[in-house]
Amino acid sequence: MELRRIAEDDLSQVFGLISQAFMRGGKDDGWIRDPATQAMHAYGVFEGATLKAQAAIAPYQCHMGGDLVMKMGGIAGVACHPTARGKGYAGMCMRRALEGMRDEGQTISTLFPFSWAYYRRLGWAWVGEKRRYGVPTSAMQSCPETRDVRPADEADHAAVRDLYTRFSAGYRGLIARDEAQWKQMLDHAEKEFTYTYLYPAAGPLEGYLTYRGGSRDNTHLREFICQTPAAKRALLGLLRRHDMQVSRFEWDAPADDDLRCHLCHWDVETRTTPCTQGRIVDVAGALRAWGASRGTEAAFVVRVADASAPWNEMTWAVTAGSGEATVAPSASEPGLEIEIGELSQCLYGAPTVCQLRRAGLITVHDEAQFEAMERFFAGPTMWTNDSF
Repeated sequence: MELRRIAEDDLSQVFGLISQAFMRGGKDDGWIRDPATQAMHAYGVFEGATLKAQAAIAPYQCHMGGDLVMKMGGIAGVACHPTARGKGYAGMCMRRALEGMRDEGQTISTLFPFSWAYYRRLGWAWVGEKRRYGVPTSAMQSCPETRDVRPADEADHAAVRDLYTRFSAGYRGLIARDEAQWKQMLDHAEKEFTYTYLYPAAGPLEGYLTYRGGSRDNTHLREFICQTPAAKRALLGLLRRHDMQVSRFEWDAPADDDLRCHLCHWDVETRTTPCTQGRIVDVAGALRAWGASRGTEAAFVVRVADASAPWNEMTWAVTAGSGEATVAPSASEPGLEIEIGELSQCLYGAPTVCQLRRAGLITVHDEAQFEAMERFFAGPTMWTNDSF
């Protein structure tokens, strides 16, 4: 058995493993030539010359509130051949991926799990909550502001990106999208048009929505982002005008979304689920960047348990203030003890530090240090609207 980084010569085996694990034997290998795929690197377990398991890392940038953008490793393509399952091969790939992300300066990582429990054992914990709205078109209301909505064209894409960036500063977890990701969001597809609408028609952009495809019974909005109440009213009014062709729209929104302030109706459905699973890859690097970005005065000593990333498993002294932060190993008695998954949740902001303590997931030896930890991690909640 050999654990190593996957090379170009291994791609035919990678495709075979991915096809069986995710594509039900499909032979469409176009994704291998996708620039996003080529930007990834992966680790695999080989028995002899045969690939048995793999895990890939996609390089991303992630908004973490305010001006802070952190390098993030997105875990994708975790697969193991059926004949090799139960041997711990996928877990070996994941632990090697953690080392690879640390070496690349990717201080945090997220993934979209096939099993919450499986990745929890490796240190990833659920982070953030999202709402999935299902809204009958007939329940929406017309409003005067809709007169100032217009369709977008390619020349408007820069303004959409700018609004998304401004909106992202109010959350932790939104991807800082690159050119390819924006083209996938806003450009037409091979067989479908993409429809994007903006508010207002002139002047600085305050809101947009975009969708592609769908059906009469249900059409999914790929993104619906507003920064002003007028924009929310205007775009909801635009959806109301679709009542002859679409009976129901659905879209995802953050947990603090204010839809009910604009539309409260018995037939509006809201489903709340976790956003994703997140993990701190490098405790020192992640907490240092977060603390320096917030400017909050705080000092505490925390013992971190991390069985999958031993460079994190130690007692850390954290001090922050005046736009600076230090995070260093400490010989002092810890005022707090926490697992890496729960510390990751603290960094992502949802669940909060207080919620974790109420759930018995933070051991507190010093109340003053707990209050300092709470101040240190205070900030916007977590939401993301991308997947990989």
